[in-house]
Amino acid sequence: MNQNNPVSDLTIEQIQDIYARKITNWRQIGGSDVKILPFQRPEDSGSQTTMLKEVMKGREITKPLRDEFVGSMGEMIRGVAHYRDAAESIGYSFRFFAQNMVTLDPGASPTRTRRGEAYKPSDGTVKLLRINGIEPSEENIRSGAYPLTVEIYAATAGTENQHVQELIGWVLSPRGQELVERSGYVGVGPASDDT
Repeated sequence: MNQNNPVSDLTIEQIQDIYARKITNWRQIGGSDVKILPFQRPEDSGSQTTMLKEVMKGREITKPLRDEFVGSMGEMIRGVAHYRDAAESIGYSFRFFAQNMVTLDPGASPTRTRRGEAYKPSDGTVKLLRINGIEPSEENIRSGAYPLTVEIYAATAGTENQHVQELIGWVLSPRGQELVERSGYVGVGPASDDT
């Protein structure tokens, strides 16, 4: 959400109602008297798929207007942060992406992705919302208290490689989990002695 929007906490039902166009003004949920601008991604994108499955949960999502449709995660973050310099926009992304991959600071040094889009660290002009009163902190994500999380897996099924268990052990070790955290993801915590 745009950092200048006074709303900092939404329920999953309120988000569903925003994207179903039952709630169309921030005043309806404790904000300013301005129209809500709900950004969306393409149907086949990971974030749109996650939005439909984890948030909308079968409820119909209203087709976005032209100004509400963005093609990339970078456009989503930049749109929410700076669209017409207004605070009425809302969007969705993965915490990792919003905090680590998109620049909103024109003076920062870019890095390049395979697609050639320039990314830089976020300058904090978007805010992550509390959902159902729960902050999206590392602790709340790790414990499962934050209601909107996705797990990332590495599949090793069927391999004959004798080093797979060593790799798994290292990833789950304190050093491996430190790397996971430094990369911007939320780790599962250090491995216990029985893994």
